[in-house]
Amino acid sequence: MVDEKYIIKALKKIMGEENVITAPEKLETYACDGSFVKSLLPLCAARPGDVEEVQAIVRLANREQVALFLFSSGTTFQGAHIPTEVGITVDLRRLNRIELIDTVARNAIIEPGVTFAQLAAEAKKVGLKPMTPVGVPETASVLATYLEHTPLYLWPRYKTWETLTVKMVMPTGEILGTGQMALSASDRPYHWATNFAVINRLFFGAQGTLGIGVQAAVTLKNINPDRKFLFVALDNIDKLGEMSQALMRQEVNDEFFVVDRQYLACMLAKNKAEIKALCKVLPPWTLVIGISGSMKKELTYKELDIQDVLERFGLKADENLSGVKNIQQRLVKEIDHPAGMLNQRRYMGGCSYIACMASKTQVKPFYDLTLKAASQNGNSPAELGWMIMPLNFGGSYYFEPNLYYRNNNKKNSAEAKAVFKHISHALIQAGAFFPRPYPMWAEEVYSKMGVYHRKVKMLKELYDPNNIMNPGKLALR
Repeated sequence: MVDEKYIIKALKKIMGEENVITAPEKLETYACDGSFVKSLLPLCAARPGDVEEVQAIVRLANREQVALFLFSSGTTFQGAHIPTEVGITVDLRRLNRIELIDTVARNAIIEPGVTFAQLAAEAKKVGLKPMTPVGVPETASVLATYLEHTPLYLWPRYKTWETLTVKMVMPTGEILGTGQMALSASDRPYHWATNFAVINRLFFGAQGTLGIGVQAAVTLKNINPDRKFLFVALDNIDKLGEMSQALMRQEVNDEFFVVDRQYLACMLAKNKAEIKALCKVLPPWTLVIGISGSMKKELTYKELDIQDVLERFGLKADENLSGVKNIQQRLVKEIDHPAGMLNQRRYMGGCSYIACMASKTQVKPFYDLTLKAASQNGNSPAELGWMIMPLNFGGSYYFEPNLYYRNNNKKNSAEAKAVFKHISHALIQAGAFFPRPYPMWAEEVYSKMGVYHRKVKMLKELYDPNNIMNPGKLALR
């Protein structure tokens, strides 16, 4: 049986009384995130200020057999940080140091409490920027967002190599560094060339079940002086795969994504009234292509290449969209300083997204399947929005349906949860790949991956023999 008084007393000794939170009203932050996952208050929240304090917390948890749940910003909106049993929430926001920004190698060494807003502000001083995420606000932890493999707006150009090396506090309290971070005397612990084993990938999507990331080296990109977005109005996404592959072969794009009118309206609008107004004038679908360069002439050449491809499909790109004022400035603001899901929630108060991957041939069938699953659920008609992002030169796609609902209405919220589960089930059964199987999906996703899940359990038992790190996540019990 857990001795709660002793644990709280021990935590206060580790990091000071002011950094141990026990008041129920303050613990609400850690108990829910607006998702459909059932809320649960932790015993307390511990706010370590350095790596040694993180290690001390982990060792205490091992001795007392108490569960640890990780919190960095609470912005996944999928229940990732919500406890599955009464335990300690480890709030990493005080670990917010930017150890280094290297202007030559274009990398930064950061701690888990560093947000996109913080890193962007510092990197901008030297003409660099981080790759920002889709659906996640700029108040999110960079390290946690990258480790969770959250899609980034620049993925279509730069792929998924945003994290180079990491340093972890393992479930035993020991430190594990990958690549040059394993070498304490190294001056450059972020050099990707020493990371061919890619062992850090073991911790991607692990939801804190295999350790606590306390430091990471992440890539930064140049801020080009000239930049703009092109918009292609689409009636449907029937030829999206063929068109995306033709466009991406040019390798001139930065951002590249497709959104329906509902998602785009929420992304651009300032309030609910404007969302409704934009939905009346926006095209059914919009392909957004970002281009940049060191001079305006470079943008001209890139735009000509894009227009040449579009002509084959009877389409044309434009710098504006009818009925939307200042769209260039609005989109730059959202991509560089995202509000993400907070924008989507302005429409009805609640919004939950289903994040999965599809092949080129699956995108349109998955879209049709989502509509069918939503309409056949037997509840009120669901309001949906979509974000679709081509990856791997259009060979695969990030596919994200968004479900809007009134979160202040119990009946509507219950109906929305049923629709969410019904759509998720239909996509899982149809073969959609869920790279981040959060609590609402984990059991069903892993029930179809028996051998793989057994191997994951073996790793969990090896690294976390006492099962203290996020027990219950990833269907690991």
